[in-house]
Amino acid sequence: MEKYVGIYRVVCEFDRRMLRPCKGDTYIYCAKGGQIYRFDKDTLIYYRQVINQSNRVVNSLKDMGIEVIKDDSTSKELQLYFNEKDINVVAKFFKARKLGANIKPTSKNNLKLFRWYKNKKSRENCNKRPQIKRFNSQVV
Repeated sequence: MEKYVGIYRVVCEFDRRMLRPCKGDTYIYCAKGGQIYRFDKDTLIYYRQVINQSNRVVNSLKDMGIEVIKDDSTSKELQLYFNEKDINVVAKFFKARKLGANIKPTSKNNLKLFRWYKNKKSRENCNKRPQIKRFNSQVV
């Protein structure tokens, strides 16, 4: 997916405990948590957790002239295989992010895109209690 750096926002997975990048696991970040990643030399996969939308999405892509090679979708997730030559149309359809396209996939700037990281940060902020200053209550 390195060849799409500069065109789309390419990110990689991070070790959630150590916050270190998993360099081999890169994908194009799309709207609503969608991912476009490589299956083999000429085939890409679009993946997103969604409920029962496979038929509607496949029909929309076919209407746009995109050949869906394989549909491995379930009732809770969408997983579509397509040819790499159709990346521009598919990326536009699934709203692949272009903002931050020049950011390296392994950059920690990509952490703010992940819901698990945002949740972790908000939990850390909730656990911090403000210290209350206590005044000496001596009567003079």
